[in-house]
Amino acid sequence: MAKTKLDITEHSGLKIGDLALTYSPGYHRITGFHTDQISPTAIQVDYYQVLNDDGSPAPRRKGCCHISHCIPIDRAWIAEKRTAWHNAIDRKINNIHDVLKTQPAELQATPKPRIRKKQP
Repeated sequence: MAKTKLDITEHSGLKIGDLALTYSPGYHRITGFHTDQISPTAIQVDYYQVLNDDGSPAPRRKGCCHISHCIPIDRAWIAEKRTAWHNAIDRKINNIHDVLKTQPAELQATPKPRIRKKQP
């Protein structure tokens, strides 16, 4: 499929050089914009992968996707995600602490689930 490279450096809040989440998993660096013959009015984003989903370094895999799939990553996005990730971890830790507080006697007092036998 033939690509038509666009001579722009920014579109819809994305700039060349920005870090972004794309259709592909991981974190990617924006390298350019193009259109193709199938949908000449739809702007596609060119990128290469810099990090895997877990934040570890990744090989530089090239790719492209429709611009609507791209989310720019900036300091505000990082702060928002950090808060959400910390809250999720805190909930898990609190749940574990609650389970540790449960005494063995309390565990025995809880009713066992009934298992229905199939009727012949």
